Amino acid sequence: RRLIGSTDVAIPSLNVKERKAASLNARLVFSGQDATATLQGTSLGGPVAGTIQAKPFAGDKSLSFLVKFRDQRLAELSGLAPSRQSVLLSGGLLDATLEGSIAGKSGIQAQLAATGRDIALKNAGGREITSGLGLDLHTIVNGEDLTLQDAVISRSPDMSARLSGSVKRFASADRQGNLSCAVDAVRINSILDAFANVLPRALQEAEGQGTLAMRGNISLEGGKIGTDGELALTGASLEAPSQKIAVADIEGRLPFSFVFPGQGKGSRSSAVSYSKDNYQRLLMAFRGAAAKGSPLRVGFIRFGALQTGRIEAFMTAAGGTMEINPVNVALYGGNLVGKGFLGYDKGLEFKADLLLNNLSLKQFCAAFQKIEGYMTGRVDGVMSLYQGNNKVRGLNGFVNLWTRTGNGEKMLV
Repeated sequence: RRLIGSTDVAIPSLNVKERKAASLNARLVFSGQDATATLQGTSLGGPVAGTIQAKPFAGDKSLSFLVKFRDQRLAELSGLAPSRQSVLLSGGLLDATLEGSIAGKSGIQAQLAATGRDIALKNAGGREITSGLGLDLHTIVNGEDLTLQDAVISRSPDMSARLSGSVKRFASADRQGNLSCAVDAVRINSILDAFANVLPRALQEAEGQGTLAMRGNISLEGGKIGTDGELALTGASLEAPSQKIAVADIEGRLPFSFVFPGQGKGSRSSAVSYSKDNYQRLLMAFRGAAAKGSPLRVGFIRFGALQTGRIEAFMTAAGGTMEINPVNVALYGGNLVGKGFLGYDKGLEFKADLLLNNLSLKQFCAAFQKIEGYMTGRVDGVMSLYQGNNKVRGLNGFVNLWTRTGNGEKMLV
């Protein structure tokens, strides 16, 4: 069978969720067994053009296509996205080229290349998260599978994130895949500037030093999303003088692991009960325990008149939980030692088991002018705190502190 001729087709409005997404005009040309459709129109406020070629009268059910999009207004996607999205596109332009074919059982074979500029994001309340982002994207679709060859999201020459990987059955509920992501060393101040609008006020006013880098992996398993990796901090510090907050000399690696929607660990009891009766036994156990994982060291943390000494924490992360074992904080001539975990279960979940040893009340009171010299003595204590998915809302646990004479300090008020 053969057909020769041409016709024009117009689609004045292609709607998604009752909103106009595109309008197209097509010129269909039939020449024997071949058919070609030439497309012109607009989508997302920008021009779109392309061609579709097929051999419908030769028994060939395949077709090939090339479509180019220019100056697509990304803000218009917000009205087409699901209503429960917490992060929405609020600005920016996108150029994209989609080229490929569709053939029988093998389905779609296509390549998508896209570049974006001046991209802005907002939260569900309409508040800007960040702006001035760039995008460089290259993907391949092979039937039900998607390969992300490379995706680079950048805000400045020294601030960019790179993703790559593959997802099988990407459009189905039983998708399986892995993506790797990386952020090369970026200045702390650049991060504060990029997200200033959504940071707490203390961080909006903060000055940072040093760099932060990240390496990670994202796993997809049906509706379950897992992310594992680590942050590397080099010569890092934060200071907010107006809030009298400072964190200095941060150095080391911070591993992380989250699983969504999450599976909580719960407030599990320790092998040895945290109590005053077991204090010496617990203290000796911490002192003799081997450190596990990556070290993170902090010179000090200052909050108003309160200031710690050196902090050292060893951390591991896997299966959606970050373990800290041990942490050691120098504090007014004594130490705060302990362990804990952080995870996600319909909200953040954490537990901390801590021992306070030999804190000097003389040094502590000296930090506060109004009570300097008011008390002396040494303080020990036991603390166990938990917040997470249990019947009691908020933070729960106990704190037990006691004083004693020692290290040249008598218990005096």
